[in-house]
Amino acid sequence: MAYDKRTLTPMPDWVIFLKKDQGLSPLGYMTYHLLLMCAGGSEEGGATWPTQEYMGDVLGAHPDTIGRIIKKELVPLGLVEVIKERWGTNNSLCRNTYVVRTRPADGFTGPLSLDDFAGGAR
Repeated sequence: MAYDKRTLTPMPDWVIFLKKDQGLSPLGYMTYHLLLMCAGGSEEGGATWPTQEYMGDVLGAHPDTIGRIIKKELVPLGLVEVIKERWGTNNSLCRNTYVVRTRPADGFTGPLSLDDFAGGAR
């Protein structure tokens, strides 16, 4: 299979510089990137609705772990917003829609680029 640039989903620079002590684990990075891929990888982010089972299968993690990562890492950092949709008899069916953010939240104080991170010393 030949390389196709449409298979490239760039990660926003500011997300790369989030560190574990800020609450983003390596699996958190991978989960965010997968959601970004599923949302189409656009510069503006977007909405997507993969199941936690699907994401767990792709990333080699238990679906409950993926759910915890989203709730405890991605949402608090403003990387993802989760919209729960319920329908069916007694609202027994549920789907999460994930709105993937590519721009930092207002008030973000971390580095936004490699120059910011390195202090111009690269």
